[in-house]
Amino acid sequence: MVAINRRGANWIREKERNGIESLSKTRTKIGLYKRDYANNLEFLLMNLGKLYNADGRPDFTKLYQTINYPVGRGTPMINSMIGWDHSIEWAVADFSGKSGGSGETIIKIDLSKDEHSYISGHTIDGRILFPATGYLTFVWKTFAKLHNTDYEKLPITFENVQFYCATIMPKEGPVRFLINIFDGTGDFEICEGGSPAVTGKIFESDDPKKDQLNNLPIPSANNTNDVDGELLNLNKTDIYKDLRLRSYDYGGIFQGIKTSNNHGNTGELVWNNDWISFMDTMLQYSILGGHSRDLYLPVRIQYAAINPIGHYEMLKNNEIENSNDNDVAEVDAKPSEKTLNVYSYKNINLVKCGGVKIRGMKASLASRRQQTQSWPKHEKYVFIPYENNQILVKEPTKSRLHALTVMLQTVIENLNVLK
Repeated sequence: MVAINRRGANWIREKERNGIESLSKTRTKIGLYKRDYANNLEFLLMNLGKLYNADGRPDFTKLYQTINYPVGRGTPMINSMIGWDHSIEWAVADFSGKSGGSGETIIKIDLSKDEHSYISGHTIDGRILFPATGYLTFVWKTFAKLHNTDYEKLPITFENVQFYCATIMPKEGPVRFLINIFDGTGDFEICEGGSPAVTGKIFESDDPKKDQLNNLPIPSANNTNDVDGELLNLNKTDIYKDLRLRSYDYGGIFQGIKTSNNHGNTGELVWNNDWISFMDTMLQYSILGGHSRDLYLPVRIQYAAINPIGHYEMLKNNEIENSNDNDVAEVDAKPSEKTLNVYSYKNINLVKCGGVKIRGMKASLASRRQQTQSWPKHEKYVFIPYENNQILVKEPTKSRLHALTVMLQTVIENLNVLK
């Protein structure tokens, strides 16, 4: 047994009086051989390596023959004989967890590229506007990226989302959106062109099923403010003809409302595997059934909850139900279309469909572009005699409103005669 003093270059061998070696902590034991060891040559080489690590300077060239360079063509490479030893797991510092900072992401949208060309279908008043739900989807994806998870597996909730301006998209050239999410508070900000476009708050849903309010009853079709109270079922063509009269020129996958009644409280939306167009279709549905023909754009969303896991479960259940029910097929239905029921509760300003719920959407009146040609009007003419004994409207409240409308129309038609 050889003992090496790591402080000096001398080899020291110490024995106490009883014959047992006593080594201090600054010395290293080197064994030359070991009794009953299977391969003492291997044992010797291992200890020579230990000697080298203890700051010894053994001459290893004495162990093999002299090498003549260049080596022969058949000499094997040494790199194939060396590998990493992963038998021991070592603790490694992990700096992925952040605290207090912010997650900043830049997203470029270019309509000339195929992946973004579908946004051109979001045309309002003759201009391509970036959808309000596109901002929410970008924040959702950025938030999931900060949490190292797939955004379609992360239920989230938005609060107090404020839209400051509408972004007009050019047909060529990129538009850059700067997304900032503060980890500590969940507040986010989206900037375009150096000025804020959207602000709000995002956080992970603790109870996604509770957020969806699945116990709400189906809205009654009798709750209407129409003068005649007539209930009509509208198809996709009727719906987007009405929206086009209000300057909403939606196209492509942004025409996602399949059916609805004229009150705008129950219908069906098409799922095109795109969250931006689907949620925008929900905002479209919230303006159906209104009497105003003015142009409105969303400026605020009080609350929005998205549960992607529950959303896909509903799609799967609907697909199973549709496969079992093949009695009636609509004329404009496509075999590959996936639809979900949509419900609009106008008394509480709530729209829900699938795994998405939007509450408190506020829209402001937007000025239209000046057109040389007057805008088309959507109205009807009904002959009503001055002496009429027939009851036109059954409800007393609507009957008075209907009578007042008829009298005002009569006055307007005779204004030129009085002059």
